[in-house]
Amino acid sequence: MTYLNELEQALVGLPKNEQENIIEYYRNYLADGGLSDEEARVKLGEPTVLAEKLKADFDQEDGDEVTTRAKQTQPLTRGQFILVILTSPIWLLVTLISFLGIASLPLLAWGVALSLIIVSAFSGIAGAVVLTQNFWGGLFYIGMAVISIGLSIMFSPCATWLVMKATDWTKALLLKIQHTARRVMNHE
Repeated sequence: MTYLNELEQALVGLPKNEQENIIEYYRNYLADGGLSDEEARVKLGEPTVLAEKLKADFDQEDGDEVTTRAKQTQPLTRGQFILVILTSPIWLLVTLISFLGIASLPLLAWGVALSLIIVSAFSGIAGAVVLTQNFWGGLFYIGMAVISIGLSIMFSPCATWLVMKATDWTKALLLKIQHTARRVMNHE
């Protein structure tokens, strides 16, 4: 059984959304750190002990908020609703720019890798043509083609890594937006 499965089983008793948030946090934590189950046990301790600490923290936070939670579930007032609508061009623009920035990174990386392949093809052809007229000039272009192929081979894993990270960043950004929207709607 994996560390996360044991942690999930030990978190029984917490609200489902809190369990999901905790498991998602530790899943990202272990993935970002590249930690195996054994390394997680060394760094974080046994899942049952960690779960007890998390439950205690939640109970302490929950006890402080129980009295105010009834007040926080009121709907937005007219003024707050108007404020949300009036500021929407700003926060929508910031959100859109964030998404476009995240999405452009993998596209840029793959564009560089593909352009290096195209450069290597044209340099190789130019080297073959120039080689018949000027030996050293032809070798220069062929060398440029070999270097471009090598760079594209080196850059392709970086582009793949960026695609995977961009999806993680997008998910984290969406969760942050969702959390913020819930806080605004619940007046937290």
